[in-house]
Amino acid sequence: MAHSVAMDNPSATLETFRNYNIYHYMWARHPLSWSLPNLSLVGNVDSLREVQDHQRRASKETKDNINVNMSLRELFEEGLEQEGRVLNALALPYICDTTYPVSATSFWLVATKGTISYMHCDCHGVGTVVEVLCGRKLWYIFRRRGSSADDSMIEEYMGDWAPGFIPSPDEWEAEVVLLEPGSAFYMHPDTHHAVLTLENSIVKGHHIYATTTLAKSVTGWIHTCMLEYRIANVLHPELHKLLLRIMCHFYRVMTNDDDKGFHYLEIPEMSRNGLLDIIALGNLCIFSSALLPCIEESPEQVKIAIATATGAYLSLIRYLKARCCLIFLSSPENEAAAKLPHI
Repeated sequence: MAHSVAMDNPSATLETFRNYNIYHYMWARHPLSWSLPNLSLVGNVDSLREVQDHQRRASKETKDNINVNMSLRELFEEGLEQEGRVLNALALPYICDTTYPVSATSFWLVATKGTISYMHCDCHGVGTVVEVLCGRKLWYIFRRRGSSADDSMIEEYMGDWAPGFIPSPDEWEAEVVLLEPGSAFYMHPDTHHAVLTLENSIVKGHHIYATTTLAKSVTGWIHTCMLEYRIANVLHPELHKLLLRIMCHFYRVMTNDDDKGFHYLEIPEMSRNGLLDIIALGNLCIFSSALLPCIEESPEQVKIAIATATGAYLSLIRYLKARCCLIFLSSPENEAAAKLPHI
């Protein structure tokens, strides 16, 4: 999707994201070079950070990554070497003082050529947006064939994946996207993917919760809670509070007496799919107490937030029940009704 098309039609773009990943191109951005001044955009180039050394593994059996402490300056110098170490700095946080979980929702990725991020899902049901500012990456996407199959875990392929390998082609389909400066990629929640870094790269990334994919976000949240590092490479449990806030926001906006709340882009569309997204998020709020052991280090601190979000959801459902009607437009006889407003 061209950048101009997405900007001119935000509601259509959001609805497209309900069913498809989006490759965003023709973005008028000047590419960055692999240099210390550009790496300083990420942060202090001399501060020590946790970096994956992809040429080392904990053991042949587990193939777990070895993390080392290294500065961006050292990583930059390794990237200049003809046969330098293969290093991957994940989830470098933006610099921000707000209490909003910016370190979980906006981040930098810095990697030297040859880095491979093996098959995984991004944690806690987030959609992922990546914009390559320097270098090039191949982004591999894997989807299980058929909508009813469970695709939460493919552990048998996670340790030995290599570029070009597709797990069980009869059961899985794959696509590859080339990301380079001027392009961005919007990836669905709970999507298996792997990444190959072709050149030393600097990438700006975001984790998002979109109104059109909330049901998939809740599914991804449960998968992360149950399987943790077996399917994800980074965990951000602080995003739980963000989902609780989103439910409270839905209630506050949608219960406005002037009805304008139903027409904001950040509110689920009042259709069957939109209602199912609200119900999915509401169920997560209701059952959060059962998930607390794998969500929060200090469960007591979030119980009030869970109760508030649950109350907001139940009140919203009562409000919708009193004012809205859901019509299933599945037969020719109902074509005339399709022109009627949903609300």
